[in-house]
Amino acid sequence: MLWTSKCDATIIHPLCSGWWRKWWLVWCLATYRSLAPADRSVDAADTPAPLPDLSGDYPTGPNLEFDPDFGELERLAQGKPEQQYGSTIVPAEEPDWKAVEAAATALAERSYDLRILSHLAVARLHRGGIAGFAATMQVVRGLLEDRWGAVHPQLDPDDDDDPTLRANALLALAHPVRVLRMLRTMPLARSARAGSV
Repeated sequence: MLWTSKCDATIIHPLCSGWWRKWWLVWCLATYRSLAPADRSVDAADTPAPLPDLSGDYPTGPNLEFDPDFGELERLAQGKPEQQYGSTIVPAEEPDWKAVEAAATALAERSYDLRILSHLAVARLHRGGIAGFAATMQVVRGLLEDRWGAVHPQLDPDDDDDPTLRANALLALAHPVRVLRMLRTMPLARSARAGSV
């Protein structure tokens, strides 16, 4: 079982390099169901159901930016940087992806926030592989397409609805090591006869 050909990174036009290549890959993952047969076409079953309102007054939930749990998620997602004490160097440590996933999942049930979902997608990539990452990306896609006016972080009304905060929130999905390198090297399928491919 392989990605549908429309999601195969090898079809990207040679001129689409760097930034655009990264985002093309992310968009493909959000648009087409991962691990689909190569000849599968997109149908109603591939379209995620609309996300339910979280509450009557705030369909996308409250802004949790200043919530202590949100701050804890941001801290967990950073991992530990390399430190030096005199001549002793303490290596950097990757985030505890299990803890990141748990914290992001709890927050995602309270608020539709691209920052939270970006952390959740990366954590699921590290813990569950392509399938979990792609499923979370479908949620991100749904929010961007169906709830653009309400998803967090909000557009800046004082700056002509500038979406910079949202773009910054999605930058984690193009991290060269934590995301892109894993996507390039992660097996798409496993077979007892052929092994990982």
